[in-house]
Amino acid sequence: MIGLRSQFGTSLFLAFVIVLVSSMAAAVAARRAGAAGRSGREAAARVLAAGAVLVTIVATALPRRFGIETDGDLVLQLGRGGLREWRNLFVDPLTLASIELVANILLYSAIGFTMTIAWYRKRRFVVIACVLLSVLVETAQYLVLGRVAAVDDVLLNMVGAVIGYLAAVMVFAVGDRSRRRLPSGRRLRGREAG
Repeated sequence: MIGLRSQFGTSLFLAFVIVLVSSMAAAVAARRAGAAGRSGREAAARVLAAGAVLVTIVATALPRRFGIETDGDLVLQLGRGGLREWRNLFVDPLTLASIELVANILLYSAIGFTMTIAWYRKRRFVVIACVLLSVLVETAQYLVLGRVAAVDDVLLNMVGAVIGYLAAVMVFAVGDRSRRRLPSGRRLRGREAG
């Protein structure tokens, strides 16, 4: 249990550092892009997407025990990997299986959200990138870290990416509606003041 705690502690610490650094870098990127007349939102979202990918790699690829292991398991049958543990979310949500299930969804929702904002006009690229990242992480877990690689995990990752994608699309839809209303309201106020 001490090894598991130190792995999570190390993962959490590294994830916190990555989030902090990428947030500061995103603010700088947005400011520079704005000063150059480009979209600060897209520049910041690209930096945050890179940070989300790094957090995901750190959270999923950090070995449980240090040293290379090659005795992992490959689970290609749907429902035999992380999905079979879904009931634990309600029975005992603090088990490792429950945490991993929720983390698969949350990590990829952040990636899907930031990548969709960063490359909104290239949505196909976002989908392909999320699938490739998920498959690469699962492959690395199996081949390099000696852990379980499961189709279920890829599916959970894609559910998270879709949630992030839909959230970003909704943000753009709300932003478009408010931009359509905002200029006319500003013009009216300007004319009333003049």
